[in-house]
Amino acid sequence: AAAGDDTTADAAPALDVAAVGGRGPQQAGQRQAPQQDGAQDGAGRAGGVEVKALPAARDTRAVVARRSESCDDACLREGFACSLQGLRALNNCESLKAHFACAAGCEASEGTDQPAEVVPDAAEKWGPKRCLKTTGPVSCVGKHEATARLCGCEQAAAAA
Repeated sequence: AAAGDDTTADAAPALDVAAVGGRGPQQAGQRQAPQQDGAQDGAGRAGGVEVKALPAARDTRAVVARRSESCDDACLREGFACSLQGLRALNNCESLKAHFACAAGCEASEGTDQPAEVVPDAAEKWGPKRCLKTTGPVSCVGKHEATARLCGCEQAAAAA
């Protein structure tokens, strides 16, 4: 997908999500934020976790993670499991703007801590209040000190 696109080539259809509110750090268009180990999912947020149903996917929720929190951790805390398909569905400016203020805009970037918003009190080099959608693969474990992630979470599989 092109860097300016709101979707990725393998992305699930965009889901209409309701506003949740929150803040997340990471700056698109400038430089990529440092990443932690793992590129399977990510999270981070500046406030409490908020959950909202994603209407097109049964038992799937959009969760705004806390600052520096992975999507694995944010989803688990809510009794869910991170979903790569859910992350792909949320990796667009429309979904980010439904959950974050995105006061500094929304841009394509690359990082395992995305989709996310750079928290308002992040260092200027990260581009505070900027929403970022990744042009790379989505990850459930990615996180960054300057961002709050938008996570796609699904009902955890029941034990047999």
